Amino acid sequence: LTLIVAAIVIWSLSLLRDRPIIAGVLLGLAAGIKPHSVLLAPIALVSGDHRKSLIAAGMTIILFALASLVVGIEAWAAWLSALSE
Repeated sequence: LTLIVAAIVIWSLSLLRDRPIIAGVLLGLAAGIKPHSVLLAPIALVSGDHRKSLIAAGMTIILFALASLVVGIEAWAAWLSALSE
């Protein structure tokens, strides 16, 4: 799974100048799969003045969170209880 996320990140970086929104969606996808793999991506996007990509990545992550609610709130509750252990 890590190699897939790395490939998605590299793909998004290759699209950053020409297609910033698609690049942001891909970064959001990678963050939705393995958030710790793209932990510094928002800092890089802000420092590189890639606002469109940053907004697209944020919206993608929000959509992932909303889509996970379809699975049920029980999954979120179980995750929160696992954090406290």
